[in-house]
Amino acid sequence: MCIRDSNIAARLEQHAPRNGVVVSPQTRSLVGGSFQLRSLGVKSLKGVPDPLEVFEVAGRVNATSVLRPREDAPIGREDELAALDAAWARARDGLSRVTVAAEPGAGKTTLAGAFLARADLSREQIVELACTETGRNTPYSSLSAAIDRWLRAAASRDPHGDPKSRLRTWFDGDPANAAQHAAAFEAVWSPDPAAEPPSPRAVADAASAFAASRPSPLLIVVEDAHWIDASTLEILDHVLDREGARVMLLALTRPGAQAQWDRDQEVRIELQGLDATKSGKLIEATLGAPAEPAVLQRIFAATEGLPLYLEEYTRSLRDSEAITIQRGVFRTARLDTEQRTPESLLDLITARLDTLG
Repeated sequence: MCIRDSNIAARLEQHAPRNGVVVSPQTRSLVGGSFQLRSLGVKSLKGVPDPLEVFEVAGRVNATSVLRPREDAPIGREDELAALDAAWARARDGLSRVTVAAEPGAGKTTLAGAFLARADLSREQIVELACTETGRNTPYSSLSAAIDRWLRAAASRDPHGDPKSRLRTWFDGDPANAAQHAAAFEAVWSPDPAAEPPSPRAVADAASAFAASRPSPLLIVVEDAHWIDASTLEILDHVLDREGARVMLLALTRPGAQAQWDRDQEVRIELQGLDATKSGKLIEATLGAPAEPAVLQRIFAATEGLPLYLEEYTRSLRDSEAITIQRGVFRTARLDTEQRTPESLLDLITARLDTLG
């Protein structure tokens, strides 16, 4: 539902608990997979003709995966998907390295998700490292976060047992070696300040044993690789250098960022904004109907063809009724006179959430 010229978000604040955040059903549909939401019941909002169910944000949902397979292939990225498919085929015989570099909003995560769906991998064949700016100077930050996700994923499948017993099941071979590897991972995941930290060699051996215990070929995805911490990078190099490794490394990063593995990468994909023709296809796919040339040109010029920006801007124009469908075609309504082009993607998404409540 779109209530024109009504600031639903401001009306919702009247029903928020102290220091709490509430959202409408529309916003719930956008963020419900990432946040725990609790219904506060149906409320009447001033200036809004129909009562709305109001939801309180209770906390974040703990994700057990960084990337989600995307069944629908992204428009305009057919060549890039083919390059990833070819790299995965090479990994069946040995090591394959790919770096995808793009500005935020260009679609590198979407591209990776589409590749995951096409490759039809089992979860046991995927290792994901999510790097963060805050953790780039913390030893084993990315590896520790990955271990935490794996443990939570295992707990969701089988709530019985403890982390130590789960860790031991990750390693094949001699039980004594498995126990040593599990202890190294546990020390990385939950370090004991009073205990001696594991040696880098012990952690590297544990990581290699973990990779060797997974079905092959193995896909290692490094999200925001430009923020990888030095300790995790060393461990990653150790895993990739092991003899007989059948691994594809997929590093997602920003343009200009250089990682240690760039020295011998096989493929580097630089994602640019879509051209006008491909942007037009994505705009019309987002709208679900054709759009007149003036609409297509305005959106392409405002977004420079960056897919995420393009999709959100298109939806914001539709939801604010700056463009309306007339005789089966989206046409300008008040695009040139009343619609301000947001200066950033954050402004755009904030404005759209405000419209939706």
